[in-house]
Amino acid sequence: MILVAEISSFIATLLMIEAFRRLALKLRIVATDYHKPDRPEVPNLAGIPLTAGLVLSYTLFYILGNKVFLPIALSTILGGFIGLFDDIADLPPAGKVAFGIIPSIPLIASHILLPRPLIPFIGRTRLTLAYYPGVMIYTTVMINAVNMIDSLNGLMPGVVLISMVSMVLSSSITGMPNATNIGIATIPPLLAYYLYNRYPSKVFGGNVASMAIGSTLASLALVGRVEVPGVVSILPIAINGYCILASTGLKGRNALKTRPVIVTEGRLRANPSQDATVTLISMLCREKAKSELTIILEIYALMALSGFLAIITAFLCLG
Repeated sequence: MILVAEISSFIATLLMIEAFRRLALKLRIVATDYHKPDRPEVPNLAGIPLTAGLVLSYTLFYILGNKVFLPIALSTILGGFIGLFDDIADLPPAGKVAFGIIPSIPLIASHILLPRPLIPFIGRTRLTLAYYPGVMIYTTVMINAVNMIDSLNGLMPGVVLISMVSMVLSSSITGMPNATNIGIATIPPLLAYYLYNRYPSKVFGGNVASMAIGSTLASLALVGRVEVPGVVSILPIAINGYCILASTGLKGRNALKTRPVIVTEGRLRANPSQDATVTLISMLCREKAKSELTIILEIYALMALSGFLAIITAFLCLG
């Protein structure tokens, strides 16, 4: 039955994305791909069918008897709605941080979280008072880190898939099966989205995609009880988020006039302007111009390294 649920959610997500892609073209719901020489217009907001596919998958697994998927589905829906609101209203960074706390509420209210995280060299700890405020911070960090890396074709779903695999492996080391179950339910619809969003993208997800997936990634780490390995697994995108905030302050995207990279003949080079936003992408092409695909693969490699370190961290958490 689990295999049937996986295949069903994968196929359903593919069909929903394709239907939405065609509708978006008709309604001119598009975004410009600034990293291509001809700057094509790509159907946007495909995060809507992606979120629907995730919720469908979680519903199927909930029906199969795993009760943790109800609060996870609610958290994903809330993340998607916040992302859609951001796509429409352009939330400032401070607003994104504040709203990023909201998807943690279903997880906390459901009492499925255990306030005893594993810490490297120490083992199981008891953080009854500090844990739940920490969950709120953890969730908004995950969501915004995923959101801010979603800037190249296929980059966001690719890095999340890598992070999820490392968390699932970490959970098998620590003996916590929930992360494996969540990963099994999440990967099929996310993979379906990746097939459309990969280089060269047929669709863009918008913030609705990145914030829904960010909520799911946080849920996987928290419900799967691999909080510390989860942080280690996203270090490259966390660094990217820090660099963006440090170089621009709390400004909305429409207030930023200088792009972080310059595109010349299909190759990306860091913008030398003092006003340019510093990102992981601009740091990777600071010394020489690179193709978009090269930068994507380099970030995948960094994520794979962080994933390996997350697995090592899981062993260290055993005390």
